[in-house]
Amino acid sequence: MITQKFPSLVIIRSISIALLTPLLLIIPILAKSGPAPGFQIPEPTGPYKVGTRYLYFADTSTPDSYTPDPNDYREISVQFWYPARVSRRATPIPYLNKEAVEHFSKYFNSSPEQNRPLAEASTHAYLNAPVDKRGAPYPVVLYSPSSQMSENTALYEELASHGYIVAVVGSPHWVIIRFGDKGENVLLDKNDESNQKMWAEENLPEVNSTKEVLTAAPTLEAKVNAQLRLNQLMTLEIADIRLWAGDLSAVVDKLEELNTGEGFFSSKIDLDAIGSIGFSKGGAASGQFCVTDDRCRAGVNLSGFMFGDIVERNVSVPFMILESIEPWCENCRPICDVIYSYAEDSAYILQVQGARHGNFSDWSMHEILKEFGMLGPIEAQRMIQIQNTYVLAFYNRHLKDHRVPLLDAPSSEYPEVLFESQHP
Repeated sequence: MITQKFPSLVIIRSISIALLTPLLLIIPILAKSGPAPGFQIPEPTGPYKVGTRYLYFADTSTPDSYTPDPNDYREISVQFWYPARVSRRATPIPYLNKEAVEHFSKYFNSSPEQNRPLAEASTHAYLNAPVDKRGAPYPVVLYSPSSQMSENTALYEELASHGYIVAVVGSPHWVIIRFGDKGENVLLDKNDESNQKMWAEENLPEVNSTKEVLTAAPTLEAKVNAQLRLNQLMTLEIADIRLWAGDLSAVVDKLEELNTGEGFFSSKIDLDAIGSIGFSKGGAASGQFCVTDDRCRAGVNLSGFMFGDIVERNVSVPFMILESIEPWCENCRPICDVIYSYAEDSAYILQVQGARHGNFSDWSMHEILKEFGMLGPIEAQRMIQIQNTYVLAFYNRHLKDHRVPLLDAPSSEYPEVLFESQHP
């Protein structure tokens, strides 16, 4: 029997909230301060330029159970990041447009001025640039965001520059900013009833206390018991994470269509090399997908406590967990220890010293957030380098079958990383 992980609890033990959306508590606090400092996505290091493209579709096999209309279906946003051929005159897309930043600010009751760096930042990706055929077909990495679809752009671009197609999958009723077919904003209603109910469940005192027990549990058996209890308490979230995994499966179905004929991605997709990854709640979706869809070849969880069916099904594909170390529980075993320990294939668990929950996303570059404890003391670009390097190494080994010495043992080049691995 397996357990799951709970994302870096919050930094203050007395609050002990799972920060599934890292800015939910951050932004209102920041309303008291001035503008955030600069926000700059690092240059990707791979040999390919990066293209980006949007897709928006209804999964007509899955009704939208959160609306009263039986004719409503799950509407899924996808943003692709991929190896591309780019003309000299092309201009990269912005990180977020003005409307998205305004919505973000209203959603969190913060000042647009504080979020202005998000609109001013540029990516290194070019809209609808042709796919570079040199390395095709490319492995696919499905990414599940927890706050908004651009939340880990530095990682998307890094993977795409090294020969991966990244499909960022925005699930409805949770992700704050998604995108339509042309990149137009699809914005979450702040009063979305299902979203409010799930957050209410997340913040139940017994849920929070169980997460603390799970974090500090001294034995594997104690962690299992805490994880099972958490599953009992989070019935709404379990139902939702199953829908998220269904969204990922629907995207794989769509990829099978896109890979045929004469379309944009025709013959460019390696359907035998599909991985998943997600941040926070998206990490739980990644795990759920890998235990419910046999097309998953390898999965990664970025600082997300994992609930749902992975609690009772051992993960049977290569899986990597990256998490922080709780300041109030520095000598505790990793939160995801049970999932790691019961894995039936290669498994890796990495704890990054100096990181907090928000560091496992682009929010690392909001340096001002350190003042409020939402980021650890680790330097932003260093954290991004660590995350990008280890995630790329994992997929290179398990989707491309490359030899990757970095994953054989702890690395002197990355002393911040407490590294463990096991193999069948």
